Amino acid sequence: MRHAACLARIPAYAQAGAEKVLLLTERVDTVLHMRGLPQRRYGFLRILRCAANQSYPLGRTTVGQVPVPVSQSEGMTSNLAGALAYPLGAITGILFLKIEPYKFDPFVRFHAWQSIFLSLSYGVFFMGWIGFIGMLFDLRLGFLFSFVGPVMVLLQWACILLLPFMMYKAFKFQYFSLPIIGRMAARRAG
Repeated sequence: MRHAACLARIPAYAQAGAEKVLLLTERVDTVLHMRGLPQRRYGFLRILRCAANQSYPLGRTTVGQVPVPVSQSEGMTSNLAGALAYPLGAITGILFLKIEPYKFDPFVRFHAWQSIFLSLSYGVFFMGWIGFIGMLFDLRLGFLFSFVGPVMVLLQWACILLLPFMMYKAFKFQYFSLPIIGRMAARRAG
């Protein structure tokens, strides 16, 4: 086992579980390497290195506890990253799908994909709506615009108010799934 030195310094009551987790992470790394994907280091390995007094500063501990590492770069939590995937639509969605710590988080991936699909559906819907209004004027039915105009304003307000609502749901760690878009996002997020 590659991390035998780490395991030797862990208290006896924690060694059996530590060995199982290390074996599992090594298997995951092997599968990721075989598929050509980047290998991920799980937080457990970092805790083991702390316990073995290697390469990472220790956090606050009390007697009898396994030391917990101090995070070297804090970063955002999953709920904040999921909420920030919505403000600029597809731009922030793609950004969070590319940023390293968040592209593996299923919660952030779901909200990023839902943000992308939501902004694309906004674009398609409003282009179709503008085409419909253009068709009304082309067919000399412009007088119907006085009925269609308020409906368009209400739909725009609904779309504008949906974004803060989705951000709020993501910030509260809720997988709020929109009817069609949410299923597509769930499939893409895995």
